[in-house]
Amino acid sequence: MLVPGSYAQDNIHLGYASTIHRAQGATVETTHAVVDTSVDRAGLYVAMTRGKQENRAYAVCEPVVDFVAEDAHMHSAGDRDAPTASEVLATILRRDTHQASATAALREEMDHATDPARLEALYRHGVDLAADAFTSATLAEYTDALPRLYSRQLEADPDQYAAIAQAWTDAAKAGRDPREHWTQATANLETADSPGAVIAHRLRHVTAAGQDRSALPTPPPATATGDAELAAWLTATHDELTTSPDEDTAQAPSVDVDDFTASYLDHRAAEEESGPDTHSTTGSPWGPTTDSSPDLW
Repeated sequence: MLVPGSYAQDNIHLGYASTIHRAQGATVETTHAVVDTSVDRAGLYVAMTRGKQENRAYAVCEPVVDFVAEDAHMHSAGDRDAPTASEVLATILRRDTHQASATAALREEMDHATDPARLEALYRHGVDLAADAFTSATLAEYTDALPRLYSRQLEADPDQYAAIAQAWTDAAKAGRDPREHWTQATANLETADSPGAVIAHRLRHVTAAGQDRSALPTPPPATATGDAELAAWLTATHDELTTSPDEDTAQAPSVDVDDFTASYLDHRAAEEESGPDTHSTTGSPWGPTTDSSPDLW
């Protein structure tokens, strides 16, 4: 403290504010850290481990102001309420900005590529594409073969043709081949004011019979002009998505990654255990039994 009547100082240590990055490696008695949502979890860890006696965090709880809302009626249009201290800390803990290793990035990519939810989304999109292509390739031939009275009505009213096309597509995605039901769907149309609506209704009736709406759509019927590669992928993927894990294990064991990738990941894991510059003395397909040369990868 200051001694009265003199400029002498005793037991005084001047302290200055520092950034978290600058404070890395430092050790002090007490830490007072001011943090906001721009800090990541690693920065918070550094800030909360500098003090030997005490570490305190002061969360910045300020509202977000929309400075572009200049018009009177837009006043505060984009403003957000101030977060609580707990919300600030939760946001910081969710922010992870560290760079992942090559092995971790590869595993993450493989997990994403083989994620069942992603695979199902791709499958559903593929079914939609294949069903639309099926309708475009087959429906016109059948509507053109209708008696001229009905075909003229379809030409004059695009909504009727669109209704048939939608019912045709839905039937294809439900595991029904609408071509097999065309004769029944177009019978006795003499008294119909809107033959297209009647045909669409009959196709939808056939499609709905015994249909499980929660089930995956079925790959549409294949055509000579269709995408054979897509059709094969849809069939294989449908079997994969609808086969239970127990059935899949009983039929044949499967792996999520190919042998090359699995071997590579095992090799990298062994390197991390023994050090980046040495290889295991057991025979490895990735190098000689003892090697201190740079990483082959």
